[in-house]
Amino acid sequence: MKSKFKIIALTAIATTIMWAFLVAGFFWWAGKSPSSADRVHMEFLQEPGTLGTVEMRNPKTQAVLIAIEQLPTDAGITGRVQLARQQLSAGGSVRIGVREVSEDKK
Repeated sequence: MKSKFKIIALTAIATTIMWAFLVAGFFWWAGKSPSSADRVHMEFLQEPGTLGTVEMRNPKTQAVLIAIEQLPTDAGITGRVQLARQQLSAGGSVRIGVREVSEDKK
């Protein structure tokens, strides 16, 4: 009788531990974000004399082509205006700044 109880208790403990590992493993796996090496890194900076600056770095081992676009502000309007294109070499970076300028009078 004692050995049967020991087998039942050990089975219950092992089953509980197994389920705990499965649940913890699921939350660990589900919480993982995509690898940071899979996309271009963007960092927004504040620099004197600019309204805003963004720096983009390519962590990939091959070059990527990025496009800077003006997006519509109204929900009903579709379409984008491409302002610039830049090829980022492997491990390369580019810094883009926006600043206020006065209109040239001719």
